[in-house]
Amino acid sequence: MQAVQPADIDILCQMYGLDSVQVSMEVNEFRKVYCDTEAEIDISDLINVNSRHSKTKERKRKSEEEENEDDEEDNGDRVNDPMSDEDDEEANWDCEKQNITLWLSRGFLKPFRLIVQLSSFSHLRALYKILLTLPVTSCSAERSLSKHKLIKNHLRSTMLDPYMSSMLILALERDLLVNIKNDTIIDRLATKSKRLASLLIN
Repeated sequence: MQAVQPADIDILCQMYGLDSVQVSMEVNEFRKVYCDTEAEIDISDLINVNSRHSKTKERKRKSEEEENEDDEEDNGDRVNDPMSDEDDEEANWDCEKQNITLWLSRGFLKPFRLIVQLSSFSHLRALYKILLTLPVTSCSAERSLSKHKLIKNHLRSTMLDPYMSSMLILALERDLLVNIKNDTIIDRLATKSKRLASLLIN
């Protein structure tokens, strides 16, 4: 395996204010350490494929039950073949499980977990964090524009920028917002001032 030279990563390091010589030395050292310890790195806690599969099956089962109820109300003569649906579902799940396993074994998660555990690769760790937070596609930007049209309509045409950006974040990160309890939001808001605390908590 060819060693990484400072000239190979000079532009990348200049862009993010890192020392290319130090980063190239750390990359070459880290390769040796990673080759020795790759088999011992455990990343099974990151994606539990079995629980994900059971949640997907439960969701599909509920939607199929609702469809069957609607079909029975419309016409009671039609009969579905549940065995063929289950076979297709299992085949799809096996394929998805293989893809997840392949992604976990060949992706960036194992090296990053080792870098986080070791303290001697500070420059490489900083570069890894930067690269992991860069967006790969423009989907998030396009999604925010489509949400912008929904939020800033003719009823909300006079919103100020801070309020509108907060509304956009709430709309875009709705999956995270659903998991936060209303009581937690109220308690956090009540700590901002005494007046809010008296209005919200008492």
